[in-house]
Amino acid sequence: MKIGSNRTISLATTYITAALPPIDWHIGKYAQTTVETKNLNVIFYHSRAFGNLSKDYFAGTKKIIEKMENISGSLEELHAHCPFIPREVEVMLFEEPFIGDRKIPGRNMICIDMYHRDHINSMLHETGHIVFDKADSLPWRLIYCFALGDRSRFNLFKDSSFIPDWHQAEIAREQGWGFIDKPDPGRGPGHPWDNPNELFASAFHAYTAFPDELARRIQDPKTPKDAARAALLVFLYLRDEVFFGKTFFDQADPFKAYNFRSEIAKLKLEEITDSINNMDPEVDLLLNEQNSQKRGRGDLAQTADWLGRYQGLNVLQLCNRFGWRTFPAFLL
Repeated sequence: MKIGSNRTISLATTYITAALPPIDWHIGKYAQTTVETKNLNVIFYHSRAFGNLSKDYFAGTKKIIEKMENISGSLEELHAHCPFIPREVEVMLFEEPFIGDRKIPGRNMICIDMYHRDHINSMLHETGHIVFDKADSLPWRLIYCFALGDRSRFNLFKDSSFIPDWHQAEIAREQGWGFIDKPDPGRGPGHPWDNPNELFASAFHAYTAFPDELARRIQDPKTPKDAARAALLVFLYLRDEVFFGKTFFDQADPFKAYNFRSEIAKLKLEEITDSINNMDPEVDLLLNEQNSQKRGRGDLAQTADWLGRYQGLNVLQLCNRFGWRTFPAFLL
């Protein structure tokens, strides 16, 4: 992905002496650097000037500037094809290992581990959360509910499965990707099955960074039929409703003959209700981990009951009746 042609970098001269609400776990001075691309302002906050990336201050400075350029350039490329990317994005490059890469609720701000060598993959996942705030919809929520019926419908989008190195020694680290895509009783569920937001972020990452591998998985005859069907719906949603036709394949789009609205019309509400009522036992366990009991039992029961009132309709018909951006608060 290319950096915008009008890029300028002003080295950090602004210092933030107070915490950045609501990021109250950051205390002390933080440098601020703005990277201006052709269409975006990307504001970076980073501790200890340019961080302790190297014993050589100038080498460390070069590394952090490269990270800023790579992240800003990637955001610029995404913005050119996705109107849901805002014109101003904040990025916290943190050093504290306990924080973990994340998107800050209520803000167009993501947090990335300053030392993580796969920072672009982390950035793509976290940017997916920013986009989800604007691209969330009733059909997406129903795709998530359909996926609950079998863990294979989620597994195709596991972030770490696309990057072999993340299966090795770094998986065991608290900082990094080790804990996010497997169940952890201390943290609750994980990516991508935790909720519609996490499924979207993981799918956004796969769609933009590994489209050819994602397509291979969807087309693989060994992939369970309904897993391939769910994954195709996810792919088409991102292509048609988020990126409005833009794909990142090395070759031609293998799914150009399909469109999202035609395919989602084939998904019946009965199938979704059945997936909820006969949830995969492993997914059921995940949804009942810490902090998920109310959602896992109460909200799912209400969702199944609500869908039961409209049996006989398909997803497209239901969305046309209520509106794409309208859905009950309890709908997962």
